[in-house]
Amino acid sequence: MEKQLLSPLNDYVFKRIFGDEANKQVLISLLSAILLIKIRDVSFLLQEIPRKSEDLKTAILDITAKLDDGTRIDIEMQVLFHKEYIDRILYYWADFFVFQPLRGKKHYALKKTISITILEDTDRFFPHAHSSYKLMECHGEPLHILTDKEEFHFIDIGRIEEITIVESNEKLANWMKFFKSKTREEMKTLAKQDACIGRAVSRLEHMSLDENEVYEAQQREKFLWDLEVREGLAEERGEKRGIKIGEKRGLIEAAKKLISSGMDTKTACEMMGISESDLM
Repeated sequence: MEKQLLSPLNDYVFKRIFGDEANKQVLISLLSAILLIKIRDVSFLLQEIPRKSEDLKTAILDITAKLDDGTRIDIEMQVLFHKEYIDRILYYWADFFVFQPLRGKKHYALKKTISITILEDTDRFFPHAHSSYKLMECHGEPLHILTDKEEFHFIDIGRIEEITIVESNEKLANWMKFFKSKTREEMKTLAKQDACIGRAVSRLEHMSLDENEVYEAQQREKFLWDLEVREGLAEERGEKRGIKIGEKRGLIEAAKKLISSGMDTKTACEMMGISESDLM
């Protein structure tokens, strides 16, 4: 039986596909589809922004790159979206923006910094499938943009139809389908339509056959779902009834997610401390 493909929505898998120097044409293709600009080349940057003092959090970014015109890009995979994420991405953007070499230069030498997040926004917090933001004056027409050095993009992969119909961006729609695809047949169809997506699919195929890669992806999936279960249980503390039921449901859902990402049923159930019959 063919092994199930790993999910490109797993942030470990995402980094391995799009953050590889040898495979950077794949990242260029995705970025050009989102930003609608011609990109000749990218170079990868440090993903961890060091703390400037003990009081500050270290920012660890998914993929950071610099375009051929000097523009800096941070691209994040954030499937489990919640509104608090906005504060986090602002913190990451600010750290990434100021973490530029300026010795002997003026502040105007700071390069444009763009934050891109790929997510599934089930609560429809963002108004569009592809929502973009800049700093601008709040009153009057025409709207006045304060600076072009700050830019945020949020791509909701659950709204492919809007990208296809409203924006007529077929290239971005195909990348969104890549992230949402569940079967090899869907992946192969997309690969035939776009050579860069074909490279991404090929990389995904190889990763899905590599036991070490599968293990790392599963561990990341387990960590995220453990975190979500703990947060869900924390919200239920104080309630005298339903805590055990909520915990069990959370563990069952976490196990199902692990199974859907490629882990076998027995291992997923053992990790979550449930029986296979609980999945029925």
